[in-house]
Amino acid sequence: SITDRTNQVRGAAIVRKYIERSKTRDLGLLLRTGYVFQSYETIVSNVSSSITSGQFDIGFGMGPRVKIRDQIEVAAYGVLNYQSSTARTQNAQEQRQDILLPGFNVAAEAMLRPWLRVRGGMEYTLTARSPGEEIIPATYDDSLLWSAGVGFVHHNFDLNLTLASRPPVEFDI
Repeated sequence: SITDRTNQVRGAAIVRKYIERSKTRDLGLLLRTGYVFQSYETIVSNVSSSITSGQFDIGFGMGPRVKIRDQIEVAAYGVLNYQSSTARTQNAQEQRQDILLPGFNVAAEAMLRPWLRVRGGMEYTLTARSPGEEIIPATYDDSLLWSAGVGFVHHNFDLNLTLASRPPVEFDI
């Protein structure tokens, strides 16, 4: 029999700053960073093999935000991201540097109550992937991702819960 197990833990921090251009339009700046830890184990006839990986991510973006009747906001950002990934098995280690060129995020948020917001968004990225320490990309991949969430607001503090699609960290070890 064959058993596959995958565990993944993600953490991220996002900071946004809006520069007001008019009552209904802003210029948004976005800074985000995150880390992913993933372990993958295959068990075949009581023999186990495993891969663990980690991925650090930092990105910057900017773009317009439009406010509609003080209850709905729509934003679009052009984003550049850098990722550094490492995977390890019992016998090998692989590193990779990725630059996500031009990423594009679009999101909408609605305020249902003064303390409750709902949001949804999509992100498109083109990834230039470089194996090891090399700077010259060896492959290019694109992806379309989605997210949905709810936010709780208390004065100037927001607590946001988000469900998002993210592909697993992949390596050829």
